[in-house]
Amino acid sequence: MGEHETTATATATRSGGSNTIESLTPLVLLEPELLRPADMAMLLRVSVRQLWRMQCGGKLPRPCELGKSRKAFRWRRREIQRWVDAGMPPRAQWERLRPEDFREPRNG
Repeated sequence: MGEHETTATATATRSGGSNTIESLTPLVLLEPELLRPADMAMLLRVSVRQLWRMQCGGKLPRPCELGKSRKAFRWRRREIQRWVDAGMPPRAQWERLRPEDFREPRNG
């Protein structure tokens, strides 16, 4: 299985008269590549409010901004996993340390 897959088992029940047949079917649940604020808070085991405090205080990696007028913020799951593995350094330190594949493209 891939690095972002989780397995679960679904139980399907069919009734036919007095007999009940249960079959177990494995399901593959894919984890999203981009984390919403609620997902990020759950991953770090903090409240969403505390997550925003950490974000405003420069303690989290910079999120991606989706949209123009109404921005939605998302964090890359792979970057967050590497950030945690690196000891969760403050944003300024992480931006110096983080791998090239997470750096913002430069214009010009």
